[in-house]
Amino acid sequence: MPTTTLPPDFPGSVDTLSESQRDALAASAAALKHAALAGGAHRPLQGKNLGLICEAEDSPDAVLFEQAAQSLGARVVRIRPSVAGLTDGPVLPQTARVLGRLYDAIECQGLPPALVEQIRIHAGVPVYDALAGEHPATDALAHRLDNGATGAGNRRYVLQALLLGSVG
Repeated sequence: MPTTTLPPDFPGSVDTLSESQRDALAASAAALKHAALAGGAHRPLQGKNLGLICEAEDSPDAVLFEQAAQSLGARVVRIRPSVAGLTDGPVLPQTARVLGRLYDAIECQGLPPALVEQIRIHAGVPVYDALAGEHPATDALAHRLDNGATGAGNRRYVLQALLLGSVG
């Protein structure tokens, strides 16, 4: 299966990738979709732990992230920022370092970009800013999978390819 290796400082946005990285990502997403439709049990993220920082319990993007990661074998733990005390302040660097020890990657949804950047700086693992959300560049890759079809289904495979490229 084709995969793309993403830069170690990948900020979680397809916008930052080169055209050749986007092409490789689209090929990886297409291969993941083909394998899923063929019924293959592909679990390359088995043993990986991903943190999902999200306040909303029923967020479609959070559900999409969980499903995409779990179907690749990862364990996803939801972290409510209000409960974890994830706010700007003197404790944030220490909290981010602890999260980086607990998780292989962290998805942040609904957090201010400056807070996500601070977590990224201190965590030492890939930190994504709403990777599972709808973004024009990600949607463009999803369109490539079925000659223009879109939706959460194809975004799931693009998300999986991104996770494999940065965590796997």
